[in-house]
Amino acid sequence: ASDQDAATWYRKAAEQGHAEAQYNLAVRYLSGRGLSRSPEEAFKWFRKAADQGLALAQLNVGRMYAEGQGIARNDAEAVKWYQKAADQNLPLAQFYLGWMYAQGRGVKQDQREALQWYRRAADQNLHLAQLELANDYLEGRSGSQDETKGIQLLTQAAES
Repeated sequence: ASDQDAATWYRKAAEQGHAEAQYNLAVRYLSGRGLSRSPEEAFKWFRKAADQGLALAQLNVGRMYAEGQGIARNDAEAVKWYQKAADQNLPLAQFYLGWMYAQGRGVKQDQREALQWYRRAADQNLHLAQLELANDYLEGRSGSQDETKGIQLLTQAAES
């Protein structure tokens, strides 16, 4: 099937309320694959899937709020949606939530909270989180420096 055909079938299922189809239609609107690129339409469909509890859609709603893509930038909303996806154990959402805490975007800046979220994502082998944790241990950003632990995390990220 062509990209246009796939988009048509995703739309039919999405309009009937299927969360995975809503997510896939949103991805196609974001990339312009099989239909005209529209971040606004992508946000609309990601949000419908996110409201049904689909973690990947919640992550994307958070990212779109954080970047101001398809919707006005709103860091507090980004944090809310990252939190929903992170609570479902999605490692990339845990990483982004940690990053928001580290930067103080949409929440009070809290390095320890950021580290907790990085650690949860790193435990699931998310390299970005392993690198952030390693840097924290090497630089002592959260209060305690531990070069051995930092190097261990860097090695772990490089090997996996």
